[in-house]
Amino acid sequence: MGLDIFHVIPSIKTDESFDYLNLDEFVDNKEFLQNYQHLITDIEYFDREFEILVFPDLATKTLVSKTNKSYSDIPNLVGDLTYLQEHANQLAADNAFPDKKPTILKIVNNLLTKDKSKEVYYHSITYKSPPKTKKVLFYSVKGYQRKGMNSKFIKDFVNEKLYFDKNSLLKAYSYLDPTWSDDKTELQQHFKETFIDNFIEGESIFFISW
Repeated sequence: MGLDIFHVIPSIKTDESFDYLNLDEFVDNKEFLQNYQHLITDIEYFDREFEILVFPDLATKTLVSKTNKSYSDIPNLVGDLTYLQEHANQLAADNAFPDKKPTILKIVNNLLTKDKSKEVYYHSITYKSPPKTKKVLFYSVKGYQRKGMNSKFIKDFVNEKLYFDKNSLLKAYSYLDPTWSDDKTELQQHFKETFIDNFIEGESIFFISW
């Protein structure tokens, strides 16, 4: 289990922006969110994927299934992909996307043998649901720490919960516990400079993830 600790502030979305918070994460501090309405952004996302395997013949299906036990739970078709494409599309629609037409995300052609004179492929088709839209708040990172806390820390702080007060940072500081390769003084200084000294209530957010 990894432990990641963040100090972030809301920011405008740019072409390099990838990290964001969902609005429902602010359920305990809606007032904070109100102050950043101008930064709330709509993004598209896909909430579901669906995979279908296509084998050229039963012999290939049997061989692949023996070496990939997880494939037994994946819907499959047997035959030439060229003629089965529409069938596969309908299978995806019937099983995963009954209300909307699925979109093909990717088709992977898996080579079963390296013998060029006897090349045998089976195919994996991954479908994605039509895009949905949700509102999010992008952020920029002001402080980051990997691990460096004692075991009591994860008992007293809630995973993925947002903290908005400096007292939580001061409390977190008391749990600092370097690994064998780190220096405690350096760890304390880093946390103080990138989490505590630059933390501004009403702007900063502190959260952990493991």
